[in-house]
Amino acid sequence: DHFPLQANLFDVVLFDEASQLTLPNALGALYRSNRAVVAGDSQQMSPTTFFGRNWEGHDLLHQARYYFTNCLLTHHYRSSDPALIAFSNRYFYDNKLMAYPSPLKQPAINYYFIENAAFTDRKNAIEAQQIGEKLQQIDWSKQIGIIAFSEQQLAEIWSACSLTVQQKITEGLENNTVFFKSLENVQGEECDHLIISFGYGYSDENEFHMRFGPMNSKNGTKRLNVLLTRARKKIDFFSSVKASDFKLSSNEAINLLRQFLLQLE
Repeated sequence: DHFPLQANLFDVVLFDEASQLTLPNALGALYRSNRAVVAGDSQQMSPTTFFGRNWEGHDLLHQARYYFTNCLLTHHYRSSDPALIAFSNRYFYDNKLMAYPSPLKQPAINYYFIENAAFTDRKNAIEAQQIGEKLQQIDWSKQIGIIAFSEQQLAEIWSACSLTVQQKITEGLENNTVFFKSLENVQGEECDHLIISFGYGYSDENEFHMRFGPMNSKNGTKRLNVLLTRARKKIDFFSSVKASDFKLSSNEAINLLRQFLLQLE
């Protein structure tokens, strides 16, 4: 609408977060530019449309990696402690990322195992209650992220929060200092302190079904990577199951999740 459709109208076009751009949406700028620089992370989620179409393999980054010269950017700046990026660095980036040493003394990742919690009606009330109590103790002057593996568990966490914490979350959402999301809606956010609720666990019939919603999908591994790379300073991970509760699976994302729990333990 605003630029003539002519070649070499621009000297250079720079695409960032190119894994989030569908190829059709990039063609206009590519045609108008003499040179192109395409930047992105192939381990992030591919774009989806409102109607849920998955553009896997048809995003700009995927095509550019095939046709253009590749250059790996190895310096990792988000995590203030290498421990925060260590798991993703090993399993998603072949240990090629370089993170800066941390001067901090406290652990960057904290694991909270919730005993005697049950996964009933697609939610875990006891784990949500523990997170609600944790949210009363955190430093709200920091940027806070709260992620649950499902919408139902996210709603349960909200219900378990005190009115004061609910107000803090609401104010933070308005000021963009808090995000409060289910796993499937996380992409691109970052925070100082990340609180994660796994939520899933044994049912009242003492069965652990390993049906984790979006994590079981084709892009489950990428979702896990996105989840574990949001925090700048600290992660608190809450779970009501242990790695030993997981059965062998042909799903790579589930196996990686089990491996992550094993490392936490």
